[in-house]
Amino acid sequence: MRPISIMLSGILLFIATMTPGQKPPVVLVTNSFLEYNLNARIAATGGISTVSSILYPETGLFQNAALLSGGQRYFTVNASASTFLRAFDKDYFGTEFNGSLAFNANNATGIYLSYLNHGTMSFIDMTNPESNASGKYYNLCAKLVYAHSFKKGISVGGAIKYCRSDFGNPDFGDGKTIKNMTGFAVDLGFSYITSFSMAKGINLGLHAGVAATDLGPRLKYQYDTFDWDMFQPSTLRAGLLLSPEFMLPANFKLTVDLSYQAEKLMTPSPPEYYVDVDGGFVISKGKDPDVSAFRGIYQSFYDSPSGFKGEIDEIGHRAASEIRFAWSDKLYFAFRYGHTWQPLLPGYYSSGAGGLGLGLYGFSLDFFHVLDLPGSSAEIHRNYGFSVGFRGNLSGKLFHF
Repeated sequence: MRPISIMLSGILLFIATMTPGQKPPVVLVTNSFLEYNLNARIAATGGISTVSSILYPETGLFQNAALLSGGQRYFTVNASASTFLRAFDKDYFGTEFNGSLAFNANNATGIYLSYLNHGTMSFIDMTNPESNASGKYYNLCAKLVYAHSFKKGISVGGAIKYCRSDFGNPDFGDGKTIKNMTGFAVDLGFSYITSFSMAKGINLGLHAGVAATDLGPRLKYQYDTFDWDMFQPSTLRAGLLLSPEFMLPANFKLTVDLSYQAEKLMTPSPPEYYVDVDGGFVISKGKDPDVSAFRGIYQSFYDSPSGFKGEIDEIGHRAASEIRFAWSDKLYFAFRYGHTWQPLLPGYYSSGAGGLGLGLYGFSLDFFHVLDLPGSSAEIHRNYGFSVGFRGNLSGKLFHF
């Protein structure tokens, strides 16, 4: 088969070099754009969304659906706009719209729609550098979410999503083209929230969450008569949030949210190969990555060619803080910072983002900016975005948080 170079989902670059009888020397993962969060509040806190303050129940529309229901009656509407991979091309931008409704204290539902525009992208046939094409490339994702809460702060939730990668029908001039890619996936989530009175005027909130996201079958990427069955970015995530809360005079309140999230991609690890006398790839360490999506999920926990250490090295980390000043349930102002360390073997890539948030009588405005920090990922420097939204309180006064 012919080698092809293509930027998939604007996030990861895969070069597959295959000839008849050979195994691919890389594991192909698509729909990686699902990992890019356009919501400015979440982006400013390192992308953490398995746990969240109860002030932001719409967080359940992203990774952990269980967050959508938590004993409150409300509705939300939000819109976001953001650049992404701005260091590569300023034409890259994304928009996102979502809404949710907790129609009683125990059940909530929501919808989510995101659109990423990669602008005009070039595609090259590596075996024939003269043969290239361009197309207007975009990604679309639509999701339906439901959550149910039980007693004692326990909630569960799930989501089903439809995703589409449209390559713009690039024409290589020889009748060859790249077919658009579509697929479905599901998310599952669990949440536990409790609080403690530490002293007069001082409370401590505790929130733990677990989510399995982007669970779905392998998707087919097709170029001319060649195709690859690519894994979706199935990921296991676990988060913890501590929220000390200090009651101040005149109905003012200071809250400090400290959160951490660990995550692991549940797709096969790339094995190590050697080339035999016939020129074929033979696995020397690790497991065969050409398996079903279901087997790939559980195999991902023991198939690293580096053994247990390799599995640990595949875990990504996110940490964030938010300092929030609030007056009654009408106004808040928040300062945010988040940092992420994600595995990119060998080693990690990292990035940091800061942001601000303002809430007034149910309306909110959020901003984030990716910071140019030493040792961080250059390709996402200078990304920024805004979100606007409204949360209506259905249990009391409508224009209160």
